[in-house]
Amino acid sequence: MRFDPEIAEIRFGCGLSPQWPPAVSADAVLARLAGPDRAAARFPVPAFDTALAATRAYRRAVRAARRAATEGDREAARRDAR
Repeated sequence: MRFDPEIAEIRFGCGLSPQWPPAVSADAVLARLAGPDRAAARFPVPAFDTALAATRAYRRAVRAARRAATEGDREAARRDAR
């Protein structure tokens, strides 16, 4: 099978970038993939446990807003949810 640098860049999630030339060989693609993940460093994603805790806190605040007895309590719970 013939190596196509553009297809390799797209297939491995790198996409075609105006800042980076397409790799010239399969070894170059593998070396780039083994290098630092610049996208992960630039756009950090919270750990699963952190995201789960935030989601649970949000759902608790929404439930509290629904169950609040007074309009003032509802507003406070809505602010917490935001």
